[in-house]
Amino acid sequence: MQRVVLAGQSSTEADVVTELYRLLLEQQGYRTRVEDLGPRDLFLPELRRGEVQLAADYLGQLTDALERETDGADAPSVATDDPAATLELLDGLARPLGLAPLKPALAEDVRSFAVTRAFARRHDLTTLGDLGRLDRRLVLAADTECATRDDCARGLARVYGIRPARIVPVGIDGGDTLEMLLRGDVQVAQVAATDGRLGRDVVLLEDDRSLQDAQNLVPVANAAWLREQPRVRAELARLADVLTTPALRSLNADVDLRGASPREAAQAWLEEEGLL
Repeated sequence: MQRVVLAGQSSTEADVVTELYRLLLEQQGYRTRVEDLGPRDLFLPELRRGEVQLAADYLGQLTDALERETDGADAPSVATDDPAATLELLDGLARPLGLAPLKPALAEDVRSFAVTRAFARRHDLTTLGDLGRLDRRLVLAADTECATRDDCARGLARVYGIRPARIVPVGIDGGDTLEMLLRGDVQVAQVAATDGRLGRDVVLLEDDRSLQDAQNLVPVANAAWLREQPRVRAELARLADVLTTPALRSLNADVDLRGASPREAAQAWLEEEGLL
């Protein structure tokens, strides 16, 4: 029986996606194990060495990380809003490092901006372009580095003409962000698009001018191992075609709000989709 070690990264979303991969591979006869390694700077060296064989990552983030590894810490971002173009860049950066990205999922965990449903209805908002045309100085709850990031305050001003009156620094993954938005302490909140806590009272504004880079979930494998395991590429491609952003948000909610384990949530969803 073939064995595969997957990189665990100690977050709800990473745990859920790892279990999706794991269950599909077990269905193909693999014996699986998860090695809890933590974030990319810890699991990537293990993946390159072949100590682990498979990990979940994000298309744009991984592309830029490998660009910095190749050309130095000051290398500019090369990821784009186009998943296909970014995957091509990633593949070229990954090959010399002994890594192989697989087919990205439809789901992407991109930094997004949300307003309450009541605020969206009052001002007829569905996109960030709409928010820019509102021409109001709004208070934004966002990541602590938002003021200097091109995908946050700088980009909002440059691309959409949105210049917050004030930025309240909070963690993007913190529940405080949504609570502040729902209480009316802020009018706009930066959130993760797949946060399971996003409910019916919150509207994600469409990034209609492509401020954000593509951040589709992408499996990345040790290249030497993958060459010997052709079934893996085909099996995970089945997942890529059906795992959407709303589906991943619901899976995260199953764990964070409804008390399921990542494996329980993953198995129930795969069975519902006919993949198990």
